[in-house]
Amino acid sequence: MIKIEFLLRGMPPKKLKIKPSSRAQVEGNKKLKTEQGATAILLVVFILSIILLVSLTAANIMVAEIKMSREIANSIPAFYAADAGAEQCLYQARKGVAGDACFWPATGSINITLGNGATAVAQRSSDIQITSSGVFFQTNRKIEIGW
Repeated sequence: MIKIEFLLRGMPPKKLKIKPSSRAQVEGNKKLKTEQGATAILLVVFILSIILLVSLTAANIMVAEIKMSREIANSIPAFYAADAGAEQCLYQARKGVAGDACFWPATGSINITLGNGATAVAQRSSDIQITSSGVFFQTNRKIEIGW
């Protein structure tokens, strides 16, 4: 038994006797602490899983945005290549020299490669219409002009 002495206001010191906990209570306390630890671990794993899910979602969105911005950056040279092809074909159509690919009723097409590596294929699709397609790093842009 454990003896504890204490003073109360105006009272003489008394000795208290505190009985130790029963063995079942001690084991119950150990079990409670173990369950609290397991609960804490589960809570931490759950929170980390949520953080991981949010991080992966954000990364997925960022990768999609990067791809889209790259597509936009490649779109401009592809558009200008298509425009150059259409202009070249229009020049040939207006010049009116037989044998040119864009002289009507010719059915050929002209191929242009620009200095940046962009390519264009243009053809006269009808008496008053030219179709041109430009390609730059697998990005395609198409132009149709009519007069």
